[in-house]
Amino acid sequence: MGSLEAALAAIESLAPGESINYSEIARNYGVERSTLRRRHQARTQSRATEGINRRKLSPQQEKELISYIKKLTERGLPPTRAMIQNFAGSIAGTTVSMWWVDQFIKRNNSELILHWTTGMDSKRHNADLEAKYSLYFSLLQQKINKYSIQPRYTYNMDEKGILLGIITRTKRIFSRQEYERKAVRQAIQDGNRECISILACICADGSALDPALIYEAGLEGLLLGWIEDINPEEYSAFITSSLSSWINNEIGLTWLEQVFNRCIKEKAGRLYRLLIVDGHRSYVTMDFLNYCDWYRILVAVFPPYSTHTLQPLDACIFKPLSTTYLEELLAFLYKGQGLCLIAKRDFFNLF
Repeated sequence: MGSLEAALAAIESLAPGESINYSEIARNYGVERSTLRRRHQARTQSRATEGINRRKLSPQQEKELISYIKKLTERGLPPTRAMIQNFAGSIAGTTVSMWWVDQFIKRNNSELILHWTTGMDSKRHNADLEAKYSLYFSLLQQKINKYSIQPRYTYNMDEKGILLGIITRTKRIFSRQEYERKAVRQAIQDGNRECISILACICADGSALDPALIYEAGLEGLLLGWIEDINPEEYSAFITSSLSSWINNEIGLTWLEQVFNRCIKEKAGRLYRLLIVDGHRSYVTMDFLNYCDWYRILVAVFPPYSTHTLQPLDACIFKPLSTTYLEELLAFLYKGQGLCLIAKRDFFNLF
């Protein structure tokens, strides 16, 4: 026991109602009177206690988080720093900084390691290796066999963003005279860079779930004018909004509950189903994965930087969708002779 702790113990041993002589006790134990008085009156704490109190998570909560990271790693899904920031925030009930994540890893470096990798272009190139893909599909097949997952219960989900009024590179036929005198060299586009994201989900049996659309919106959320022309008897879609138009943790979990599971739970019953996604952090939050565990949904994540090769939705849905949306957008612009600006209310008809 240190001198300060011994002096505090001496104060605690005093009889009830007995006056405290800080000067005498401090002199007897060789400590500063002011320090002793502040500590006894709980104005300061020991550095160790202060450090624990500054932590967002208790030691027990940190152990549980480490255990969860190990569980994800064993599944072939080691989390990113951003994902750990998400997990810790969910446990603490408040936002944690990336600095906290770095300190958490440093405190637990005997059990955790942060491994930096090379640049994206190099990774995409290196990811296209037969040995890596063979290993991935071998592990995937083992899970399919273990849980007896049929193709009709195997799904692939991904997100695609569309800029409302932006025209991609296309070949055009010009008047030679106008082109050569450089009067017209480019096609006019609307220029609306507002984005709407599409969440698509397809099944290995050839079927598909209704799409979910995420409109870019402020705090006021969706406006009726954007979607009032949608005829629910003709088309079915799930619609929401976010500040960025991209999926976030809340939308990811809502999609899982209200779209994916609601649409397939009667079809699958109590059988296991497989959902294949990329590594976006909104699909690998604690709430998302725990919900999947509860409802017998196995989550498989593509290897990093491999979706350009392995993602089925990129090839069979999103590429032709981009092409045909461009055709619809051009038809809209020609019909309005460039005078009618495209707005969010026009999107669904083009889509």
